[in-house]
Amino acid sequence: MKISNRYSQYLLIAILSLLITYFVNKFYTDSILHFWQSYPTILIGTVVVWEINKVLVIYLRKRVSWRSYAEQHIILQGGGSVLIAVTITFFVLLFLFKFIYNEKINYAIVRQVLGSVILLTLMLNAFFETLYFYNKWRLNFVKNEILRRESLRTRFESLKHQVNPHFLFNSLNTLTTLIEEDHPETERFVDELTEVYRYVLDSKKWQLVTLEKELNFVNTYMFLQRMRFGNNVVLTNNIKEECKLIHLLPPLTIQLLVENAIKHNIVSKDKPLYLSIDLVDDYVFICNNLQKKSNPSMGNTGIGLRNIKARYSYLTNKEVIIEQQEKNFCVKIPILENSEIINEPEYNISKV
Repeated sequence: MKISNRYSQYLLIAILSLLITYFVNKFYTDSILHFWQSYPTILIGTVVVWEINKVLVIYLRKRVSWRSYAEQHIILQGGGSVLIAVTITFFVLLFLFKFIYNEKINYAIVRQVLGSVILLTLMLNAFFETLYFYNKWRLNFVKNEILRRESLRTRFESLKHQVNPHFLFNSLNTLTTLIEEDHPETERFVDELTEVYRYVLDSKKWQLVTLEKELNFVNTYMFLQRMRFGNNVVLTNNIKEECKLIHLLPPLTIQLLVENAIKHNIVSKDKPLYLSIDLVDDYVFICNNLQKKSNPSMGNTGIGLRNIKARYSYLTNKEVIIEQQEKNFCVKIPILENSEIINEPEYNISKV
C-alpha cells in the first residue's frame, strides 16, 4: 500500500475515516453530534489499521514472493488485512457504544459495520495491489528497454574487442608461425579460434549463460592466448564442477575481464601474468597480479567494466565489486539464479 506522496496518504485516511463514520452512524443514528463525536475515534482506528497493514504488506513482499507463492501471498495478505481491520474495528465500536453513545452494544449493528469493513478492506487491497503491479510493470518495462539497449551496446563492444584488427592480426600471426613450424597444435588452434568467434556471435541470442558455459569459453580463449604468450600467462580455475551448472551470469563477462587483464598488464617471461577464478559467497572472483604497462594501449577507458556493472544493475540488486591493491587487481561479479533476477529476461538462457 505505497503512496508516493505522504500527504496523499493522510488525505486518503481522512476520507476513509469519514466514510466509515458515515456508515457507522447511518446504521445506528443520523445524529450529527454523534457523527463528529465518533469521528476522532474512528480516525485513530483507521490510522492504526493502515499502519499495521503497511507493515504486513512490506513484510509479505519481502518474505513471500508473488512470483513463486502467489496463492499463499493472496491468502496471507487478504486474510491478514481483514483480521487486522475486523479486530480493531470491533474494539473501536465497543469504545463508541460505551463512551460516545452511552448504550449497550448492538451486535446487529456491529455485524453490519464489520461486513462493510471486510468488503472495504478487500477492495482497497485489490486496488493497491493492482496499482503496485502496474507501477512495477511500468518500471520493469523501462528497465528492460534500457537493458535491451545496453545488451546491444555491450555485444557491440565485445564483438569489437574480439574482431578488432589487433586481435585478428595477432591470431593470424600466431597461426602463420604454427604453420611454418608445422606445429602439432595448428589444427586445434584453427578450431579453437573458430569456437571463439562462434561464441561471440551466438551470444546475441542469450541474456544469461551457465557458469560452466562461460568457463568453457574462457578456456578456449585462453588456449589462443597461451599459443601466443606460452607459459607467461597462467589461468587457474578453482571453481568446483558441481557449482558450474546451477549458477548464471551474462555471456562474455569473465572472458572480457580476462582479456582486459592481458591487454593492460605486462606479459613476459620475466613478468608472467597470473590470473585466478574463484567462487566465494555467491561471487565469482577474477583476479590478477598487477603489473600495468608503462604505455597502456589507447581505448583504456573502462567501458568494459562499466558495461558489466550496468548489465548487472538491471538484472539483480547485487553489485559488481572492483578492488585494486598495490600488487593485485580483482573484480567480483555476482552469480545469479532464476529466482534472483529482478527483470524477466528478454533473451534465452543458454545451458548447453
